[in-house]
Amino acid sequence: MGIRSALVCVVCAAACATALGSCIYFPEPVQGLPGGGGWVVLPLRGWMAEGRVQAEGIAGCFAADCAPRVGVGIFRASGEEARIVAGVLREPERLVRYLAERDRADTAPQRRSVRTVVTVEKLREGALAGFAAALSREDGTRMAHAAVLAAETRDGLRFAVVIGESREGVRGMAREVAGKLK
Repeated sequence: MGIRSALVCVVCAAACATALGSCIYFPEPVQGLPGGGGWVVLPLRGWMAEGRVQAEGIAGCFAADCAPRVGVGIFRASGEEARIVAGVLREPERLVRYLAERDRADTAPQRRSVRTVVTVEKLREGALAGFAAALSREDGTRMAHAAVLAAETRDGLRFAVVIGESREGVRGMAREVAGKLK
């Protein structure tokens, strides 16, 4: 192979690598998560946007060796959506009323017999404000816990949502992750 053929091969390989590299997206890690373990970070490039609420990072650790087993999302809201989220953070009972109304309005026979019980309480971590929630069936089974903590920024509202099986695990992870909100 001559110099010219080798040069053409190198240029083609570089072009292929560049083209492939532009298609590969490495998701942003969620700050505040413990290192190692079975954390799966979802790629979000252009994936989630609902009005002026955007996901910055979503990760989950549900493997047996994960402690706690939780899903974590970091979101940014601006404009009217930020005001709505801030209102729910100040008065989480709004979420309870909304879910109860949806539950009552659901006419699907397979879900009609299953009603959800939601409890909320305000949650503070330093300057961060939010709420903790517990959701279960009326008989207390299928319990899930959530914690939401938020920080006002010059660009709007940044908030962390953590969901999992353990009340203490969810709250602890929410404090860890939300401590990185700025």
